[in-house]
Amino acid sequence: MGTGVMAVRSAKYRCGLILSVFFVLVLCEVALGVGVQPLAVDFDLRPGQSARFTLRLTPTGEEELIHLSIYRPVQLPTGSFAFEQGDPESFPASRWVKLPSQPLRVAGNQPSEIEVQVSVPFGVSGSHVLIIMVEPQPVGGLPPGGLRIRYAVRVVIRVPG
Repeated sequence: MGTGVMAVRSAKYRCGLILSVFFVLVLCEVALGVGVQPLAVDFDLRPGQSARFTLRLTPTGEEELIHLSIYRPVQLPTGSFAFEQGDPESFPASRWVKLPSQPLRVAGNQPSEIEVQVSVPFGVSGSHVLIIMVEPQPVGGLPPGGLRIRYAVRVVIRVPG
């Protein structure tokens, strides 16, 4: 093959790549998200003590349902982290954090605050890390091609032994 044929194929490839990226961006123009603060909270608590903190949520335009749930960070053999749903039987620290049981309805562009309580039971010690997963969802459901963004709020609870 001559260099002219290779140049035409290369130009077609670049054009196809640019069009593909363009269509992906157009079809995925809806990215759902909410501003979340803080993204990390640390506590030094004694057994039997409780503490509170406030999650501040700022939605990005339209009314959204905010789902809050407890996850456990798990380090993979590769060194990276994954998140597993916090099962109270295998992950007792998940019971220490009280979250709203129902999804929260947050009006568009209206900041909202959620009080979170952390209660350390008697008879425990050590460092405990859990994740509060904040997952926004539009009230009418996720549109086709929309992206959902999840936020992991890290909670570290240190209990002296």
